Amino acid sequence: MVICMETGKKKIKIDKEKCNGCGLCVQACVKGFLRVYYGKAEQIKGAQCDGKGECIAECPQNAITLMPES
Repeated sequence: MVICMETGKKKIKIDKEKCNGCGLCVQACVKGFLRVYYGKAEQIKGAQCDGKGECIAECPQNAITLMPES
């Protein structure tokens, strides 16, 4: 799970069951905050999401969603 610091009210959630590790989200993240690790997308430790959602649009498995901060 990535907390979007720029918005402070949104976060992305990666559904590991849906993720097939294709890496398209990693390529789409202009900040370079995602990686594929053990075949699944994840946030790089310490990275702060900008909340722009490029990764969401590129995921063919719909494994990434933008969620309100709880």
